[in-house]
Amino acid sequence: MPCRKSNLGRNTRKAKSVRRVIAHQTEEERVSGNEQSRQRMAQIRDEEAAEQHTARLEDAMRLRVRQSRSATSNALRSQQREHNRLQMTEKRQQGKVYQPYNRLAFRYNPGEDYSLSRHVLIGTMMVVCPYCKALKFREEIKGMCCAAGKIKLPQLRKPPEPLKIVFAGYIAESKHFLSNIKKYNSCFQMTSFGTEVITTRFMPTFKVKGQIYHKVASLLPFPNGQHKFLQMYFIGDDKDELDARYGISTGIKRCIVSQLQELHYEKKHLVRLFKTVINMMPSDTPKIVIPGLLENM
Repeated sequence: MPCRKSNLGRNTRKAKSVRRVIAHQTEEERVSGNEQSRQRMAQIRDEEAAEQHTARLEDAMRLRVRQSRSATSNALRSQQREHNRLQMTEKRQQGKVYQPYNRLAFRYNPGEDYSLSRHVLIGTMMVVCPYCKALKFREEIKGMCCAAGKIKLPQLRKPPEPLKIVFAGYIAESKHFLSNIKKYNSCFQMTSFGTEVITTRFMPTFKVKGQIYHKVASLLPFPNGQHKFLQMYFIGDDKDELDARYGISTGIKRCIVSQLQELHYEKKHLVRLFKTVINMMPSDTPKIVIPGLLENM
């Protein structure tokens, strides 16, 4: 990069000297000086080559474009600043309105119906996705459900009986099942999820890294122990198994547990495999027969 010349600029000694000379000129001297400058520039332009003339015009055009862009940029910059100022003012006003609702979860009042407030109204799910037909709220992102048709899930098969009836929610037995569905689900779970959470004086945080594995215990309980989780599938007697499942939770109906148990053995391949294993298990009361000893008795 070339060194900056010291004689360029408005505050140099030469520039100040020229301004002083111009300031002390009379009107006639100023007109005469301007005329001499005009004639000198006309002579220079007449003597310049065609290439120099074209280059000079291009430089002048670029200078005018740069000045025009600078003026436009300043105007746009001013408009953007005004727009940002109005947005900040609007946000401050909204912040004052929503201030009572900030961090409301930490001071939630169950006796207050927050759905009646106009500030928490989110509307109804009236927007239908044109690809997967999912119902969404008005302000939800368009591609959040199926990525604009890129994700296609297979159609769910209709559940078999009696699940189809209990999931319908029309009859009293179905409503009872849906209200206690967690209890019925716990009657047939094969394992349970447990962890040791380290609690400190700060808010406890439980993180799962990698993949979760279920550690399956013994398929048979200890002597005088009760069947739990997967062990219930190896009881061997349908009635005893039903009694064990029915005794897990309160407020459930024995007939529904019985229907679900029959459905498990009918539809689930893994449960049928358990039944086969039970039939192949050795008996706890073996008998030894010695033919020669029986003949001598």
